[in-house]
Amino acid sequence: MCGIVGICQLDGKPASDDDLERMSIAIQHRGPDGAGSFFSETRHVAFAHRRLSIIDLSENGRQPMCNEDGRLWITYNGELYNYRSLRTQLIASGHRFRSQTDTEVILHAYEEFGPQCLDRFIGMFAFAIYDQRNERVFAARDRFGIKPFYYLYKEPAVFAFSSEIKGLVRFPFFKRSLDHVSIGEYFHYRYIPAPRTIWSDIRALEPGHCLTMDLKNKKLRITRYYSLQERLTGRPPSNLDEIYQLLDSSVTDRLSASDVEVGIFLSGGMDSTAISSLAAARQPGIKTFCIDFQPEEFSELKHALQTSRTLQTQNFSETITDLDHDDILRMNQVFDQPLADNSCVPTYRLSRLARRYVKVALSGEGGDEVFCGYRWYDQWLAKSQSLAARLNFFYRRLGLINPFHDFEHSYSSLLKNGFSNEEIVKFLAPPIHKDYLKGRSRILTKFSQNRFQHARNLQYVDLHTFLPNDMLVKTDLASMANSLEVRVPFLDHRLVEAVFSLKTNDFPHDATGKPLIRQFLSRQFKPEFINRPKRGFGAPMSHWSYLKNAADQILNGEAVRLGILDPVALQKILAHPHDAQDQKRWVLFVFENWLRHWGDL
Repeated sequence: MCGIVGICQLDGKPASDDDLERMSIAIQHRGPDGAGSFFSETRHVAFAHRRLSIIDLSENGRQPMCNEDGRLWITYNGELYNYRSLRTQLIASGHRFRSQTDTEVILHAYEEFGPQCLDRFIGMFAFAIYDQRNERVFAARDRFGIKPFYYLYKEPAVFAFSSEIKGLVRFPFFKRSLDHVSIGEYFHYRYIPAPRTIWSDIRALEPGHCLTMDLKNKKLRITRYYSLQERLTGRPPSNLDEIYQLLDSSVTDRLSASDVEVGIFLSGGMDSTAISSLAAARQPGIKTFCIDFQPEEFSELKHALQTSRTLQTQNFSETITDLDHDDILRMNQVFDQPLADNSCVPTYRLSRLARRYVKVALSGEGGDEVFCGYRWYDQWLAKSQSLAARLNFFYRRLGLINPFHDFEHSYSSLLKNGFSNEEIVKFLAPPIHKDYLKGRSRILTKFSQNRFQHARNLQYVDLHTFLPNDMLVKTDLASMANSLEVRVPFLDHRLVEAVFSLKTNDFPHDATGKPLIRQFLSRQFKPEFINRPKRGFGAPMSHWSYLKNAADQILNGEAVRLGILDPVALQKILAHPHDAQDQKRWVLFVFENWLRHWGDL
């Protein structure tokens, strides 16, 4: 797990040492164990790397890394869990290795198979390869977006990339121009959907996509190499034991592919309990880490401790009683574009706690999307019994669009993400909200599939929207700010494909509350433990004194001064009782604090 940056000068000028160094320093927290750089002979291509040593801790694992003849160079962030078997295959084909790293496996796999090597990888990754013979840079991001890849392309002058946006804002070609569509989408979803970012100049490579930067023709080509829907054509699992075996294999792979100690994020919920159960069976006495919230009614510590006692793990916990000034300062530094997920603070604190003891941790991210756990799935199913919903289903079966139904609006209202479009029009400045309404992605509708019914469709939507743009961004930034690698067993693509291929008699389309996980845990835990209501990892915002006093800061803040937000409309929103508007206050609060730290317009 590391940090990567790179520059491709397309205008004939050499890449600057100083520019590359500034970009690399901006993400040094991702890899405090070492740093390296590479310049091509012409100096038109430059890569840098910040290393967090996990596999092959020797100098042989240093990056950027080249193949035997120096034709290919790579800078890479991630982990391949099947790198040992791939290495054996590549050696049999005549490839020679100097290290025991998965980095070198990716390099030789690309040499052997070209871009099709991506189909062979099991893991999380974001990397760039300079192909000197063909004069191109090939880059890719893993199937579900666990690892990030941001880029800046100024045709025909320059192409640059980084693991984090903060690396690219240090690049001289970057211009501080806010993306109006992204501002509106942030207030609507609480996150900014890829490929956009908050900045007009910077884009995110989407999950399951790769890109080729042709250095001769100065053209960028982006291709989707993985589609879950297209993968669901094989034999479905014959029984649920196959699913549990895949989950066990996924956890085992993520434990074994490491030369350092691995721990577990333990919330007390079903997902982390399932992962802990499988991991503790493989590594007795494994370390687990949890966050305790105060007041007590928001805490799941007792469930986490119960899990730890049952599985005999070494558990470590930290209590959060309130949001303080240091938390705000730290979040402003860590999150380089607005993200109004109130679990950002506890995720950061949990990562900081874990890093005191381990370098790698397993997390339950993806469990709700893959195994159907979110509360809003039940709410959607309740609404689906209405006449209007049945009419909509009729239209869908015919392959038609229901003129009386707007999936985007209906689903957003259940998620309670942020503001409605009607509200956004009122408080965003006219030039901004007009650009937003004209260019918005409608990403929820984009990923709504006729193939799936009821809750399964919602799982598919969340897997491609909420998960990669919110949950995985939050986890990556919060953990890597603490130089901690987080691995997510539920997002092994073989497991995801198997679950989505299940026949309805094994996993009905209207099954919610993660029945498959509860059934698995019933082997070890009592019914009262596994059948309790879902709580989630959200923070008790209504009790945070900092947020209660945020109205003046928002009304007299940078967003109002710069003419982004209308103070009259904001006054009406902030005048409502706190409990009813806490989520919206948080969205405004996060944007204002981000703007103060990163705006500098």
